[in-house]
Amino acid sequence: MEIGNRNIRHKVIGTAYEEGAKYLAHRMRTAWQVISRLKEYGFPDEEVNMAVAELRKDGFIDDEEYAYAYIRNSFKKGRSVGRTKFELEKIGVDEISIDDALYRLENQDVEDLGERIVISEEQRAKEVMGKVLELSGYDSQDIVPDKVYGKVVRRLASCGYSSSMIFKVAGTLNRDGIRKKE
Repeated sequence: MEIGNRNIRHKVIGTAYEEGAKYLAHRMRTAWQVISRLKEYGFPDEEVNMAVAELRKDGFIDDEEYAYAYIRNSFKKGRSVGRTKFELEKIGVDEISIDDALYRLENQDVEDLGERIVISEEQRAKEVMGKVLELSGYDSQDIVPDKVYGKVVRRLASCGYSSSMIFKVAGTLNRDGIRKKE
């Protein structure tokens, strides 16, 4: 690995802008991800910052748009807002971009896009619970054994829901033959 003439594993590296554009050619990425990649290639900080600024100006990098797409996908998978925000922050998306993307999603009619995205945290948690019940061969009206109840709780936890939300949603399950209020 030579940084002087930018040979990495016998691959000649072009300009920071070119390498950033190549990295973005396959999918959307955050500015932080592009910066990290360019630094791995050994580009100096000044060159990296200039390349990222140019890529933003040319519309190749847009952290808010990335956050919007990520949140939509995450909500379709039944993940919580907390987990989604954490994952976005981990890859360098600032809180303002995340909040703007959430606001945009909450105020957009996604039915027009032929999709159904549930914004309500509780409703998403109930849908996740319904999928677990269905895969286990149960319905929300059935008496659910402790083993299936445990599966529901673990799945909701893995999706990032708070313990209060988990027990609020899972608490509606019929575990002892007495139907709980929803």
